[in-house]
Amino acid sequence: MRKKKLSVYAIGVFGVALTVGMILLTLLIATGSFRLRKTKIVIQTGSAQKEYSGTPLTNSKWKQISGTLAPEHELSVKVKGEQTEIGICENQAEVRVLDTSGMDVSDQYDIEIRPGKLEVFRKKIIFLSYNADKVYDGTPLKEESVIVQNGWLSEGDSWEAYDFADPVSPGVYNNSYRIRILNKDNVDVTKEYDVECEYGSLTIYYGKLIVETGSASKEYDGTPCVNEEYSLREGRLESGHRIHAACTGSITRAGISNNTIILYIDDAQGNDVTSMYDISYMLGELIVTPVTLYVQTMDVRRPYSGTVYENDWALIGGELVAGDTLEVTTTQQMQPGMYDYNRPGTYENSLWSFSVRDSQGRDVTDSYRVAYECGVLILTE
Repeated sequence: MRKKKLSVYAIGVFGVALTVGMILLTLLIATGSFRLRKTKIVIQTGSAQKEYSGTPLTNSKWKQISGTLAPEHELSVKVKGEQTEIGICENQAEVRVLDTSGMDVSDQYDIEIRPGKLEVFRKKIIFLSYNADKVYDGTPLKEESVIVQNGWLSEGDSWEAYDFADPVSPGVYNNSYRIRILNKDNVDVTKEYDVECEYGSLTIYYGKLIVETGSASKEYDGTPCVNEEYSLREGRLESGHRIHAACTGSITRAGISNNTIILYIDDAQGNDVTSMYDISYMLGELIVTPVTLYVQTMDVRRPYSGTVYENDWALIGGELVAGDTLEVTTTQQMQPGMYDYNRPGTYENSLWSFSVRDSQGRDVTDSYRVAYECGVLILTE
């Protein structure tokens, strides 16, 4: 009987303790002194970027990168980020956790959203102005032609160029201008583009000059053919301007070459104003003609397969330039089978080839021509 009373007493004490504990736990939770640990769920939204077009940039992609849901729960994610104007924004999302009945149980989880970035950047477009030139007449030079060099406008947008350069004085100037871009409502949206302007050139010349260089010719002698003369064939220099020129054309071996020139013009203060003139050239010719040599081949009589004669020719006319050496090969010097004389008989001892080298061993054959008189080649059995 005593034991039964003790058991009842113990159960009563435990029940009272449990009740007190539940009351205390409720008070701790209510006051925030005690919190149940929640599962952390991390959601990452997508990023995107594009050139400005006037339409919204979005990216509805997302992924769960951390945490585990209870089997009976599922995620409901609505990505809401949107960027239309130039700039960057976070691709925010609305995240909920639902149970199988569709009830929102998000408060059972610690949900973290890591937003991606949505960036709209300026569309790059490059413009280019045209070149123009004229002779100085005291009036402005203006060229208002511009093209799109690279890039394109968004649909409905248009552009216009204005505020063009209009120089008056001789010189070379940038054909500068400004660009304005308007949308279909005629609103200026230039700031929505990355506009780059490239400039053509506006050139105002003092006038047109034609410079003529001299000509010269001579027979090849191993020295350069030059002519340092030049003249102003057409046009005139402005007061105080001076022309400086040097003919640079030169040719040594036989042939034809232009008599080129280096020219510049300066003003009274010594400034280079060459580019302020429209200069064209009439280039003279430098001509070197080849030297004519006269060679006579010897009469030769030898067995068909016998030893050839090495010196079966002689220079009988014309002169080699000092230091040059002539080498001649006749048909007699050729081995049997290398020409048409493939059997004993009487033939012309003609010139097979010739070459000339100067004192430094360089081939100058093209500066000579050879006329020859042929001897007789008799090949015996």
